[in-house]
Amino acid sequence: MIINKKSLRDGKRWIYLALIALVACQVWYSIYYTIKRVTVPRGGSVPGLWFGVIGTAFILFAFAITVRRKFRASRAWGTGYNWLQGHVYLSIASYWIIMMHAGWSFGGQLTSVLMWTFTACYVSGLIVLLMQQMIPRLLLAEVTRETIYDQIDAVARRNLAAADALVKANAVVEVMVPDLDQDAMDADVGQARREAAPGVALKAFYDKRVRPFLAHGISPADQGAVAGWFAGVGRVLRSGPAAPGRQDFDDIRRKTPDELNPAIDALEGYAEERRHFALQKRLHHWLHGWLLIHVPTAWVMTALLIVHAVYASSFLDKRVFLRLFGIPA
Repeated sequence: MIINKKSLRDGKRWIYLALIALVACQVWYSIYYTIKRVTVPRGGSVPGLWFGVIGTAFILFAFAITVRRKFRASRAWGTGYNWLQGHVYLSIASYWIIMMHAGWSFGGQLTSVLMWTFTACYVSGLIVLLMQQMIPRLLLAEVTRETIYDQIDAVARRNLAAADALVKANAVVEVMVPDLDQDAMDADVGQARREAAPGVALKAFYDKRVRPFLAHGISPADQGAVAGWFAGVGRVLRSGPAAPGRQDFDDIRRKTPDELNPAIDALEGYAEERRHFALQKRLHHWLHGWLLIHVPTAWVMTALLIVHAVYASSFLDKRVFLRLFGIPA
């Protein structure tokens, strides 16, 4: 979700709810533990329990977006865009409220695992949000030949085949030409010299610089979508052949006849488009790759949260629950 003036205006009720809850909890935390002079805040205290209830409610709502996405076409529970806004703003507030519940400590073994998982989920979510602010702008500015992401490899394969055919049509093999001086001609003896056809230099340049770049990173046509996506994430972490630049194409133009310029121009266009596709793919994987951390940790965190709530409640005196709602014990 890109945060801009429109999204802030549309999501103001979620922002207000998150801010009110966060500020109220912080004020209560400060006043309660100052008056009580408690040096180590506890999650089992009355405000600690309320912080846990509010923070858990925010977390469960944020997690519920995974269920909402199973019913994308339904509008009975509001739009997915509205749920996403609630997911973002309530999640941001939830971490600090839960930290107040925990007394700014990761606690025992189970609680520590839960809090580290929560921290990983929270930080990865913030990174995803940051990426969504930056990458769409980069795509607009740097990727002027953008295409549908799922079609990148198909278009790249067609371009590679077209480039191969173009070079094959314009590259002629080397030929042997008799090189006879006057004496040799009189004796009908001569040495053959090797003469390169004009397209040979173009083919050498294509095979060495252009084709490796055009062919790099293209997934097989029969590779599944999931396997292709994970392979693409792996390619983000390693570099491929350097893209041939304008200077490289200018050099080959000087080495070849003018009649080959249209072919060289076409190859330059294929290389430029491949560069844009590679950048688009890389940015796409940077944008969505963090979900490989955020989504699994969200599932694990939610499961641990339920276990923690059941386990912790077994140690609480029932009188604490009465005080929770202001009922004298």
